Amino acid sequence: MSIPRGSRHNLRVRATQALILFTLGAGATLYAGQQKKPLSGVISASVPFYPRTPQLAHIEGIVRFRISTDGNRASSIKIQSGQPMLARAAQENVKTWQFEEHSPITFDATFRYKLLPSKCDSQCNCGSVEKPSVLMRLPTEVEVNAEELVTCGSCAQVWASKAEDLCVLHEESPGYTRLARIAGLQGDVQVHIVVSAAGAVTDAHAVSGHVYLRKLAEDNVKKWTFGAREPRTADIVYQFRLKEPAIYQEVPSRVTFDLPYRVTIESNLFPAQPEVRPTDRGQ
Repeated sequence: MSIPRGSRHNLRVRATQALILFTLGAGATLYAGQQKKPLSGVISASVPFYPRTPQLAHIEGIVRFRISTDGNRASSIKIQSGQPMLARAAQENVKTWQFEEHSPITFDATFRYKLLPSKCDSQCNCGSVEKPSVLMRLPTEVEVNAEELVTCGSCAQVWASKAEDLCVLHEESPGYTRLARIAGLQGDVQVHIVVSAAGAVTDAHAVSGHVYLRKLAEDNVKKWTFGAREPRTADIVYQFRLKEPAIYQEVPSRVTFDLPYRVTIESNLFPAQPEVRPTDRGQ
């Protein structure tokens, strides 16, 4: 989409649900050493949008350029600073600017890319309170505001539906070991964990349960990744359950997650071994 030649008034245009404010005019910051004089206005320009990859990666920031013109268009666009993907997108937009005829000049321009926080309700309707917008104060300032892209999954729903600020992004299923089944070990194990702001489990210490089952639970929860708004602690309960099946056979453990605080691991009792007597050994 491009803004047509003509009016120097602010234009309000709807495009892909973004509010676009376009200011055509002068007022550039001239490169040091040049005579201070109003810069001719931009009479045509494409509307910049947030690059998809940085938006998905939650990348935002400021891009600064030094732009030289040939009297009609930008002849040199030098990136002074900014995230590379955002800088490339901004640079491509500057190439679309067309100025009123003027004497060649050099000036500084700034692009600001900002992500608007998004929230999801319990039905996974996600969006930001503030509307996405593009503000173009040409030729010196451009602001691109887009919605933060969120995946409506466990964290989005948890944070939207209740005050709980901890959710599980990745969990691994624990298993009932053969040794634990043979020994008939079962019961609850409570594990106290420390979660970093990045979501990693930095410490896990079982505070109750059989010592062997404690180790199984501790080793398992250390492999989990959480979504956390800040560093915090939590307690996870592992429920180990054995039952006597109608037919003894090797079957996988059955794991039920009640995230983020409870895991139930069920398996079959190991069949009792017959008592070995001397006659059985041929003695």
